[in-house]
Amino acid sequence: MVIKKVFFFLLFFNFLFARRIVIGNETTETVVFEEREYLLLTDFIKGLGAKSWLVEEKIFLILDDSLKTEIVIDLKKPIIKVNFEEIKVPYPILKVGNNYFLSLFTCEKILEKIGIKKEEAVVEEKIIIPEINEIKVNQKKDTTIIIFSSNTDVYFSTKSSSYLDYEINFQAKSKIDKLSILGHLKSYEIKKEDGFGIKFYLKKECDVRLNKEKNKVVLKFLPRLKQGIKLVVLDPGHGGKDPGAIGKMGTKEKDLNLKIAKKIKKYLEKLGLEVILTRNSDVFVSLGERAKIANDNKADLFISIHCNSTPRKNSYACGFEVFFLSEARTDWERAVAQAENEVIKYEITKNDINDDFLSFILADLAQQEFLKESQELAVAIQDAVCAALNIENRGVKQAGFYVLKDAFMPAVLIECGFLSNRKEEVLLRKDWYQEKLARAIAEGVKKFIDQKK
Repeated sequence: MVIKKVFFFLLFFNFLFARRIVIGNETTETVVFEEREYLLLTDFIKGLGAKSWLVEEKIFLILDDSLKTEIVIDLKKPIIKVNFEEIKVPYPILKVGNNYFLSLFTCEKILEKIGIKKEEAVVEEKIIIPEINEIKVNQKKDTTIIIFSSNTDVYFSTKSSSYLDYEINFQAKSKIDKLSILGHLKSYEIKKEDGFGIKFYLKKECDVRLNKEKNKVVLKFLPRLKQGIKLVVLDPGHGGKDPGAIGKMGTKEKDLNLKIAKKIKKYLEKLGLEVILTRNSDVFVSLGERAKIANDNKADLFISIHCNSTPRKNSYACGFEVFFLSEARTDWERAVAQAENEVIKYEITKNDINDDFLSFILADLAQQEFLKESQELAVAIQDAVCAALNIENRGVKQAGFYVLKDAFMPAVLIECGFLSNRKEEVLLRKDWYQEKLARAIAEGVKKFIDQKK
């Protein structure tokens, strides 16, 4: 394995200093916690181009197929091993949310051990300061739109205590200290002590829509007209560099998922629901970002759309099934979850997703609060589809899907049929069948909503 160069650029994120780094072909940024620099562990692994496994809270990295270079990173202790040589480092792994950060000191130690010296790695330093340089407030009909523009990509977080307030905090600086008061805005507070943040106070209860584009964050406040289920986020699985399953005729799951999701959107909107898609085109969206879109927009339901597949020897498998998030009970449930979770390899190079890792993820399951409603939604959709289509009813199932685990609302994952089954692949490719399937799924959602009234 050859790592070409490691480039360092200095970047300031309010309380988090960061340097933009290129490791191999991977560009990333370091951050500083308590005056120490750290690098996102997944980015470091990508940069190394390593194969990786998580076993008993240790990350095992292999740098080449010849197995000449092995790195072990302990997630609990400040210890690394490079080719079985144990090295104690002064700073342990940091866990922030679902992310792990490796100290830059440790990264440099690893690079040095595999032949990249720190002096050789530092090529150039350049200071860039993320800044919110413009905030526009507009009112269109019943929607207040706030557009934050920045000179570079910025990190931000949001929080609210009710439908009458909403706070957004950027890891950036800004000279802005005044905003227009329009529409639903009653007042606001600007904070600059720890980055740049604004807390909005609203005249009446509002729903929030949040969308991030390149160097722009668009925040919308809409009137909360009624209680109950109003917003559904549909998640067309896979996309971009992740094709998902591929049928015998070359059908890519990612394309079917998007077509079916768009048709479901049309039928749900006819029912008076608002619908957001996690992707509108053939782009890659990480598993965490998909749930984040639903959470940021305070969605009432989250539905992930997929198509199934089995190994060649089981190509006779067919039918429709809906999953909700809970610990898998059968080998089949575990197998489907593992297949859908394989997308994680595009985010962190991971060849095995074992039961230990799954248990680790399920340990702090925030979705538990919505378990009963998720199961009821799954049953409603399963019954509606199997009543409308001449398709095998494989029943409602449960398993540990990454894409569902962070959704703070009732959430299900739908497997529309089997691309490994030639007959179902032919059906799934047909527009009329997609329409019929989408209409039935929408009817299942309607049935669930009616049960809640």
